[in-house]
Amino acid sequence: MATIIDLATKAMQDAIKTIVDATKTDVDGIKTVVDGIKTKTDTIDTRTNTMNTNINTINTNVNTVKNDVAMIKGSLGAVKSVQRGVVGSADYSTGAPNAINVTISAVNVAKTMVMITSSISTENSNNRPSYIQLTNATTITIYPQYTLSSNYYNWGPTYWQVVEFY
Repeated sequence: MATIIDLATKAMQDAIKTIVDATKTDVDGIKTVVDGIKTKTDTIDTRTNTMNTNINTINTNVNTVKNDVAMIKGSLGAVKSVQRGVVGSADYSTGAPNAINVTISAVNVAKTMVMITSSISTENSNNRPSYIQLTNATTITIYPQYTLSSNYYNWGPTYWQVVEFY
C-alpha cells in the first residue's frame, strides 16, 4: 500500500516543501522580532532599574542634606542671641546679699551658656572668685567675689554675658 507522500507528485512535494520552508522563514523572522523586542524590553528594565537606583541615591542625598542642615541649625555653631550687662560696683560688708538675680530675655537653657568677667582681683588665696549660673530660661544668678579672711562679699563691677545658640 502506498502512502500519501508516495502518491504525491514530485511537483506537489516541491510545493509543500516551499510552503514549509516559507513558513519556517516566517517563524524565524517572527522569532527574530520577538528576540529584538525582548532585548529592548530588557534594556528598558535595566534603564528603569538604573533610574530607580539613581532616584534612591538622590533621595538619600537629599535626606543627608536635610539632616546636615538640621544638624547645623541645631548645633552650637550658630549664635542665636547675645545678652550682656553689668552688676554691682560697691563693696558690701557681711550683711550684703550673697547673690543677685538678673532677669534676661527667655532662652533655651539647653542651648545657652553664660560667662562672667569681674574686675575684682582673685590673686589673694582668701578670695573666692565671682561666678554665674543660668538659673532658668529668664534668670541668671550672679554670685560676688567673697573674701574669706574679711568675711565680706565684694560687689565690684561684674560683667555678664548670656549666649544662646540655635
